[in-house]
Amino acid sequence: MTSEVPVLIVGCGAVGSVLSMELARRGIEYRCIDRMAGPGRETRAIAMHARTVELMDLVDTELSRPLIERNLWCKGYVMHFLRDGERTEVRPGLDYTTVDSRYNCIFAHSQSETEAVIRDYTQSRFGRTIEYNTAFQDLAQDADGVTARVTHADRGDEEELIRCQYLVAADGINSRVRRGLGLPVKGKDYKGSFFQNLDIHLHGFPDWTDYFHYCVGTDHFLMVAPLPGGAFRLLLSDRGEATDPSLTPQQAFMRLLERHYDGITMGDVVWHSRWETWVRLADTFREGRVFLAGDSAHVHSTTGGQGMNCCMQDAFNLGWKLALVLNGSAAPGLLDSYEAERRPIAEQVIWAASSLHDIFMTHGKDIAERKQTMFEPGYTEKVVNYCSGVAYT
Repeated sequence: MTSEVPVLIVGCGAVGSVLSMELARRGIEYRCIDRMAGPGRETRAIAMHARTVELMDLVDTELSRPLIERNLWCKGYVMHFLRDGERTEVRPGLDYTTVDSRYNCIFAHSQSETEAVIRDYTQSRFGRTIEYNTAFQDLAQDADGVTARVTHADRGDEEELIRCQYLVAADGINSRVRRGLGLPVKGKDYKGSFFQNLDIHLHGFPDWTDYFHYCVGTDHFLMVAPLPGGAFRLLLSDRGEATDPSLTPQQAFMRLLERHYDGITMGDVVWHSRWETWVRLADTFREGRVFLAGDSAHVHSTTGGQGMNCCMQDAFNLGWKLALVLNGSAAPGLLDSYEAERRPIAEQVIWAASSLHDIFMTHGKDIAERKQTMFEPGYTEKVVNYCSGVAYT
């Protein structure tokens, strides 16, 4: 099979969904493919920040309204520190009610539901859908365009050659597109840190349910965050103690939860995952007619909940520029501004995430030393404004 389309988007997660919507509402033909059999159902990212919701408003209040109505409005973070068995608090530690936005909060949400709202909006308004069971294999590009080879798992791995003017890699940290182009990434690993998520119902949680809670000890970090529907997201980082195969996920999390709170019991499990985190930044976000967006271009610590937000904002930025070039309203040189604008912002996101990571997840480092950074003049205000997205430039 052979076909032609102006834009091919590889990956239909947060980046692919937003980019599809932006092209569709500007009348640009495209195809968005994903190797998965269908949309993801896992909770994944749970924080949506002010700047992202503002962008949704700019598209259509009919898009932003269901997101706002279904998500929890959280005011910030309470910090809980444990040192030599003594519990101390900073309440609030990060105050998002100070953000210069009508959405001066953190929206607690499920990434899969957010993606579904965007996909449903794009389909209902513009009749455009995602092509699942379609895996990108490789590409060749020349001065006039890109030829991508894909396979269709639901058609016996039938091959198709797709000729496009531009291709966007929205296929995540292990991007096959980026690796196929041989584009280098630089960064570091968080050696000695192991991570787990547990979405679960908690009984008897004694603290504020309109805040996220960061619970920190010398050798561990535990986040407790409310979710729509009554469950909580627990995020655990330690030096590997909780990965003991003799422990269930509930037992591993409960051991740490009991060190910070009294009287909590666990209910039904919604989702559990183990994962790793890195810092990665691609040397370039563009190679000829191929663009990197989202995690294919940059990843960082989950601290501060910026990942999905930054990725979606990449898609907003690239979408209107591709549309103006393809419909003849702007010269191709406009596309150079995508990397010029988004790569510096990725660097700022990495700074904010890494700065918080160093405070809360530098296991083994004395708590008093780590807390000292938080009380430097202007530090928390700077972090809040960065993480919310309103200060990125």
